[in-house]
Amino acid sequence: MSALPAAAGPGWISRWNLLARQLRRLLADRYAEVGLNETRVVILEALREGGPGASQADLAGDLQISESSLCVLVERMRHEGLIQRERSALDRRKTVLQLTPLGMDRCRTVETVHLRLERQLQEQTPELLTELSEIQEEVISHRPQGSPNSACCERSVA
Repeated sequence: MSALPAAAGPGWISRWNLLARQLRRLLADRYAEVGLNETRVVILEALREGGPGASQADLAGDLQISESSLCVLVERMRHEGLIQRERSALDRRKTVLQLTPLGMDRCRTVETVHLRLERQLQEQTPELLTELSEIQEEVISHRPQGSPNSACCERSVA
């Protein structure tokens, strides 16, 4: 099924971009309620999903940000008790990043925030979310393998 042509029309990219900004604002408000922001959430989720022991260089590459920018964020999050640096068990010369128990707790909090917002949106607009999921699948199916941001775009909308 091709959901993309049915949703397309003049200006559809601008409308989708507006929708994305509105969703990010909703999430920003929810994250702020629990003392987080989008950047911290992205780092926490990347560390949780990547498993134990991601190097800072690997994480910067995965998130497509500079190592120097990530370094500042890591230091702040380390001082907040969300992540810690440790020597790699595989190569003692390397330092890896780990979630602390508080960081894992914040990941669970983020999951709850996401579930609540998803339920709210599902109750208000169930047809829209179904259509968005179909459109997302259509866009992903036409995405070249190995293209930038491919991993971040493959999460389900619904």
